[in-house]
Amino acid sequence: MDTFLTTTRSDARLPSGASWVLDLPQLNSSKITYLDQYYRRRVQSLQAVDDLVESVVVKLNDYGLLENTYIFYTSDNGYHVGQHRMVPGKGCPYEEDINVPMMVRGPQVPKGRTVNFVTSHTDVAATLFDLAGIPLRDDFDGLPMPLAASEIHDAEHDSRREHVSVEYWGTNLQEGDIGRVSPTGGGVVYGNNTYKAMRVIGDSYNLFYSVWCTNEHELYDMTMHNLFNNFKGKLLGRDIKQIISRLDAILLVLKSCKSSECTLPWQVLHPDKKVTSLSEALQQKYDAFYAAQPDISFAACELGYLPESEGPQEGYTYRRNGDWSLWA
Repeated sequence: MDTFLTTTRSDARLPSGASWVLDLPQLNSSKITYLDQYYRRRVQSLQAVDDLVESVVVKLNDYGLLENTYIFYTSDNGYHVGQHRMVPGKGCPYEEDINVPMMVRGPQVPKGRTVNFVTSHTDVAATLFDLAGIPLRDDFDGLPMPLAASEIHDAEHDSRREHVSVEYWGTNLQEGDIGRVSPTGGGVVYGNNTYKAMRVIGDSYNLFYSVWCTNEHELYDMTMHNLFNNFKGKLLGRDIKQIISRLDAILLVLKSCKSSECTLPWQVLHPDKKVTSLSEALQQKYDAFYAAQPDISFAACELGYLPESEGPQEGYTYRRNGDWSLWA
């Protein structure tokens, strides 16, 4: 495995990230001043959205429909402004770009409740079908979001809510005045921005793992907001190398999954259903099985989804008491 793991970067003078992000120069004082103002103006622009939300709520209330209506408030993506030395833009696998709000108001939705399990926009269609009483389609990659208090309680212990995958193909476009090639030109475009990534959250872990098309790998412990820079450390009582072998195997499933494979990826690897989470997969008896799995890799940084450039598409299936040759 061609792995690149960086250490904690609390010093802004040091680079961070992977691929083209790692090569970005340090922001100077004039750029930082511009980014501060850019951020303020983006926040100010949300005032129009706030006004729209208020007008919709008022109108629903006037017609007596508010208490029988579900309102979803979210975004299609996040946005970075200065993090990892990046000028304004989006399309990266980091927290600022992928962790977006999802606020819901409606019947049986508990007021002021915040949940910590993961959901994604692949769950939106299934959620709307469920609320409308329409049977879910077999080809849905997502699940209905738990909205009622009882559903939320059940979801907190549902292994299907352990993971969410993130992927992107193509280039990264820089935005704002300092992201232009010239004062009147277009935005700077960086290549090598194709990647596969995922977030895995459990009772004792909150991890982010990514594989870039440059075959650089990143592992973040989000509870500590740090990155691992070698294989000598331990996490969840196991060597980092063992953690990565499990994460790489489950991401291999998620990057090509369809339908229920996307919500039950551990079951793809363990059809006997003896493993349903990262913590269960970390049992020592599975070390050889995960060591034998093909590593995620890219042959090239393509601008779109070209399977022939995305390395192995399927892993091995676990067969108890067999060696690796029987797992295929």
